[in-house]
Amino acid sequence: MKSFFKIICIAAAILFVFLGAQLLFIPEDFIRDMGLTPDVSSIVLAKRVSIFMFGFATLLFLSRNISVSKARTYINISMLITFFLLAFNGISGFINGYYNSSIFIAITIESLFGIAFIVSLLLDNKNK
Repeated sequence: MKSFFKIICIAAAILFVFLGAQLLFIPEDFIRDMGLTPDVSSIVLAKRVSIFMFGFATLLFLSRNISVSKARTYINISMLITFFLLAFNGISGFINGYYNSSIFIAITIESLFGIAFIVSLLLDNKNK
């Protein structure tokens, strides 16, 4: 059976490739879907952020088979922080009127991934 860590790494890598492709190739649509108005600055930033998305995807995909170790623990912690901060940013942005209600889809996905990386961390600590 595949490890839980491997499954969430692959799932998160797919998510990051999907988001990275949207940010790189159709940033205007991505920005509009959040309820924002695209302009030159936001488009340039979106395209630059896509590079980080592809980097996260690569890191997670290549790390999927790492055995329980400090490196795997650090990946779990980094990803849970990343996903929960993204969710927090979405909630904060919605409360401040920056995003429309479609941000709740992102908040839900980000929160679920954050929880998944916590579960992976706990499972790894249990199996040491």
